Amino acid sequence: MNSWLSPLYSLLFLALWRVSYEAANNTQKTHHAEDVSTRENRQSEAPLTSQREWAEKAVLKYKECQPRKWESWSKSMFEDK
Repeated sequence: MNSWLSPLYSLLFLALWRVSYEAANNTQKTHHAEDVSTRENRQSEAPLTSQREWAEKAVLKYKECQPRKWESWSKSMFEDK
C-alpha cells in the first residue's frame, strides 16, 4: 500500500482516534447544557404523570380481560363441538 494516499489514511486514523477519545472522556458540561437539561426535565414531568396514569389504567383493563380471554380460548380448544 505504497500509494500517495497512505499519509492521508494515517492522518484520518489519528483524527478519528482523537475524536473518539475526546467523546469518551468528555466529562465537562457547559453551564448552558445544564440549564437546557434541567428545563427539559421540568417540562417533561407533566406528561410523565399522565403517561403513568394511562399505563396503570391499561394494565388494569388488561388484567380484567385476561380471565375472559383464557376462558373463551379454553372453551374453543377443549370443549366438544
